[in-house]
Amino acid sequence: MTAALTQPRLASSALLHLERTDIVFADHSAPHAGFAVTIRNEGAGPATPTVAVIEAAPLGAFVPWTPLTAVPVPALAPGAAHALSFTALRPKARPLGPPDRMPPRQILIAAGFADEPGRSAAIRARQAAPRVDVGPGVLPADLMELLLDRQLYWAGNLNVHVGNKAVERHLAQALRICPGRTNMAWFFVGSGPDAYRFRIDGVGPDWDARLFDMSGRRSLLVDPRKDTPLAEEEWFTVTGTTMFLMALAPPANCGPGSVEVHVTQRSSGATAVVEFSCDPRAAGPGCYVVS
Repeated sequence: MTAALTQPRLASSALLHLERTDIVFADHSAPHAGFAVTIRNEGAGPATPTVAVIEAAPLGAFVPWTPLTAVPVPALAPGAAHALSFTALRPKARPLGPPDRMPPRQILIAAGFADEPGRSAAIRARQAAPRVDVGPGVLPADLMELLLDRQLYWAGNLNVHVGNKAVERHLAQALRICPGRTNMAWFFVGSGPDAYRFRIDGVGPDWDARLFDMSGRRSLLVDPRKDTPLAEEEWFTVTGTTMFLMALAPPANCGPGSVEVHVTQRSSGATAVVEFSCDPRAAGPGCYVVS
């Protein structure tokens, strides 16, 4: 990052704070996406003006971040809150092909997580160089748009650095689902060799949600009746960025719902939450649906 984005030092008695749910994927107006972040001073002293540095990543957990923008945060009295907002350009994504004919590696290449065959070491090094031009940026590719079509909201990860703290949110919002059928959505995990364990939370008693590893598959689809899902709360080893599929079967009379996939990284002990907000009446193509 550039020196201009260095955060001013806060008074020792100030305590800027935000929660994951304070990061809101707010607006949708192509070609932009809008976001809102509420920051509070929970300290005993005033907080001097600073900046919130924003990073973004494709939808998933423990994937590499890239700089997106920086937003001014005004002085805040003790107990005061401030809602800052910003926009970013949505990537121009064109569906790569139907999921039943798309191998996972092709998506990893499109998202920048895998090399194309025959690409030289010089090209790999140049494309892997860190970005330093932080400003009004472009969001990473939306995984669901790469596979299906334009979604109402951009789905991905945001990381907000403010007051010597970083808070993340990983969200696919307002995905249209089909009640009584199997709905499929995908996300990325990891950036190198490690192990992860998964826990699904937030589903109702009549909702069936399962996770599947996409490694080595010929397409991005599974048959939940035949394929073996991941066992929850057991370590799963990966060698690099890996795609996973969530198969969600809501009841025939379902309304809006949400699913949280809690992903814990063994090397750090940290847990990230990948959220899927689902609605049978949402606009856009939503999840991929099979009978």
